[in-house]
Amino acid sequence: MEALANWLSIKLGILLGGFFGALVSLKFVAALAQMTVAQRIVTVLGGWAAAVFVTPLSIEAFDLTLSDRSSAGVAFIIGLFGLSVVSAAMENIPKIIDSLRQKFIG
Repeated sequence: MEALANWLSIKLGILLGGFFGALVSLKFVAALAQMTVAQRIVTVLGGWAAAVFVTPLSIEAFDLTLSDRSSAGVAFIIGLFGLSVVSAAMENIPKIIDSLRQKFIG
């Protein structure tokens, strides 16, 4: 796991925090009973990827100085809620585009 962290230039705490956050997020998936094992794995991997790549971005964007433990905590939270935010955004993007179209085009 540490070799993967070094290869990605990401701290091990972020990798682990994001993974466990994504894993815990499965508990809150409404359609979990209908999901296949492959869908569950993809869901965890998606949340984990969101945490791994968005955590450093968010820490840098907000100019935060965090300890490794705090960074791992941020990764856990992003892993936990990452796919929920993406899902909500994907549902609302057509509404937002339609609203903007009507406002500016008529």
